[in-house]
Amino acid sequence: MQSIRILLACTAMLAAATSVAAESPDYIVVVDQGKFQIRDYAPMLVAQTRVSSDSSAARNTAFRRLFDYISGENRGRQGLETKSPTTAAESAKIAMTSPVTTVDSDEEFLMQFVVPREYDARTVPIPSSALVEVVTLPAERVAVLRYSGRSSIGNFQRAERALRVELEQRGITATGVARQAVYNGPFTPPFLRTNEAIVPIQAP
Repeated sequence: MQSIRILLACTAMLAAATSVAAESPDYIVVVDQGKFQIRDYAPMLVAQTRVSSDSSAARNTAFRRLFDYISGENRGRQGLETKSPTTAAESAKIAMTSPVTTVDSDEEFLMQFVVPREYDARTVPIPSSALVEVVTLPAERVAVLRYSGRSSIGNFQRAERALRVELEQRGITATGVARQAVYNGPFTPPFLRTNEAIVPIQAP
């Protein structure tokens, strides 16, 4: 029953995000090869959490933490004049952004969502849970392959392999682990879903 509630919450969040043209990270398309793009992402503020990847429920656990954070399990900043609706004593509901990104390695499962632009590092609400952190990711250049279908690990791994083949054929050096970006809730028909495999690459 708990997993069903989490699934429904995830669906509602992502459905709401896509239906109101939710914010997405800022980037510039440097090269569009048709099969994939090379993008330059600006620095971004993200809320993230890490879960031991040997747990079959890692995805649900990570999502639950972030959902609780943006639903109000946070606290405002003391003594700051902010442009956000949060005061020193209040928690805040934070708008969902798109996509939700994940990195699944042998050691851990990492899930992130981008904090809306109305916040910066000084004004963003502080997570009540020590298991959620808000960090600033540096600017980076990435290669991106977009695909439809379910956001399963198998589909993601096939997309990642195809992307790495494209990069190798063009002599482009990958510099980090791949991450998956998911734009739609699980009740969206698979042929209407948008997912991405994202691989950091070496900038010239």
